[in-house]
Amino acid sequence: MNKTLRILIIGAMLLVAALAALPAGAQESAISATINRNEITTDDLLLLTVSVDSSSGSVSQPDLPQLDGFRIIGTSSSTQMTTINGDTSVATIFQYRLQPLHTGDLVIPAITATVNGQQESTQPLSVTVYQGTGQPQPQATAPASSGGLPNLFNFNGDPMDLLNQLDQWMQSQTPGGLGAASIPLMPGSDATEIDPPAGLTGQDYYLEATVDKTNPYQGEQVLYSLRLYRAVSPMGQITYNAPAFSGFWSKDLPDQRHYRTEAGGRPYTVTEIQTALFPTVAGQLTIEPGRMAIPGDFFSTGSEIASQPVTLDVKPLPANAPASFTGAVGTFDITSEVDSAESKVGDTVTQKVTVVGQGNVETVDDPAWPDAAGWRLVDSQTNTESDVRDGLVVGARSYQRVLMPTAAGDLTLPAIEFSYFDPGAGEYQTVTTDSAVVAVTADAAAASTQPAPLTAAAATTATQPDLRPLKDAPENWAVAEEPVTQQPMYWLLWGVPVALVVGQRGWQAYRNGHVGSDADKRKRQAGKQAEKALRSARQSNLQDVRVPGRILHDYLSACLNTPTAGLTETQLTSLLLSRDLSPALVARVQEVLMASELQGYAPDSSSGSAAADLLEQVEALIPALDAEL
Repeated sequence: MNKTLRILIIGAMLLVAALAALPAGAQESAISATINRNEITTDDLLLLTVSVDSSSGSVSQPDLPQLDGFRIIGTSSSTQMTTINGDTSVATIFQYRLQPLHTGDLVIPAITATVNGQQESTQPLSVTVYQGTGQPQPQATAPASSGGLPNLFNFNGDPMDLLNQLDQWMQSQTPGGLGAASIPLMPGSDATEIDPPAGLTGQDYYLEATVDKTNPYQGEQVLYSLRLYRAVSPMGQITYNAPAFSGFWSKDLPDQRHYRTEAGGRPYTVTEIQTALFPTVAGQLTIEPGRMAIPGDFFSTGSEIASQPVTLDVKPLPANAPASFTGAVGTFDITSEVDSAESKVGDTVTQKVTVVGQGNVETVDDPAWPDAAGWRLVDSQTNTESDVRDGLVVGARSYQRVLMPTAAGDLTLPAIEFSYFDPGAGEYQTVTTDSAVVAVTADAAAASTQPAPLTAAAATTATQPDLRPLKDAPENWAVAEEPVTQQPMYWLLWGVPVALVVGQRGWQAYRNGHVGSDADKRKRQAGKQAEKALRSARQSNLQDVRVPGRILHDYLSACLNTPTAGLTETQLTSLLLSRDLSPALVARVQEVLMASELQGYAPDSSSGSAAADLLEQVEALIPALDAEL
């Protein structure tokens, strides 16, 4: 054997040994985390996306670490299904909207999740935050508990711990309560057998949409289920286009459910995708058909299947709402505590309160905090966590408020009322915290710095100084020859304010007589500017999906004569409804603005087709708004 051959054999053996020695950890991780931008300002929102491969088994909720420098202001989850050559893979997507609290180089630590019994972790992510033009506005807080859900919640400052306690309570209920039967999540021979729908007669694919209730209350959760029946396996990826859900606030449920059935002599694999819906307006609302694009193969082109539309008759909430009702619909409880029962003037007391329960916790407004005499607010923070348990959206919103006593004595932190509408009982319920009393003592150090009271002798000395005039008084005082009140200039000066008032009143009357024409002029000018902006966007082959939302905001701001870009969804809805716009038109406006915002924070926000679609929707909205404004 020559020398060259021996070297080649030894090299091959070393290569095989190196490949065999590679650790199992070299495989691709089942969890990954991405952010939509690496540089933001304090005015921006950061979209954190966590993707977990759930094809191989059960998946736990990602365990978020302490996010120093960020506040979570919104969460959502969805399921992504991919079928290639008959192999189906499933990924669960968790998204978190983060608000930066300060500038600097911030780090999102590794995020962990349990996948098929194994602990998986992501890589840390770095974000540089610069100062923006404005500061985020923190929300306020406030005090023990009664009523609502069973009084079993022990708040330790961690909202997720409250969710776990709520989950334990739900699982302990009877089948008629909040619990639900367990259904296998992955396909297989043990998948539940279900009856086929009437429309399934042997097709290759069929799409069915259902809701668990067709006559809910406004704000009550509705479970929307979309089932895909497959008799064959496509060669490519099936693309799911969800309905717009106009008039609803929606939250995707993270788990897919799988069943099996038979129709027309063919076996079917059934995949169910569920969405929690909360109607935001009353009246008749129609959910548009859900659609799925089926890829083609060597012998056929692709096709699209659609479900039937679903119509709901949403009942308005009763008119006898208590004063403490802020929009919560579901079942809730409120808990509270203070970190100390004693304090001093100038020290601080931390007060924590948490609203926890099942319902629209992410969209409900904060409780009305009562006035607390003798206390001054120093700082406040708010945190919201939500999850899906057995098809129901549950959550906890916690508030932490730092207060400073301004006087000594037994100071009271008043009780807090929180009212919600219970759709099961069909009536409003109110839960109340206990008031808290804090014993406040005077600060001795502060008292010692106060000036001592003057004694009588000191007061006498202080009032009899040796004073001398700075300038001698003149021997002869000048006296005016004519009284001021008899001089013409005196009365002329008095007439100036009267003339100004009369002129201002006249100008205001003139302006009031031309309000209508000014409003019409603003509306015409806003329409021209919107048309010009839309034409420019189309000609420039627009890619940024955020531009249509900005055009719509600019139009609304000009017509309403007030900025709308900084308003929350609830505030904008109230403003538009106050201008006598129809609820359906308001829902369309919110749909376009939400789509423009959410897709703009997606990892790939430069989608020409999505931007063009949003431009068409804005172009159709402008005439409708012009007719009603």
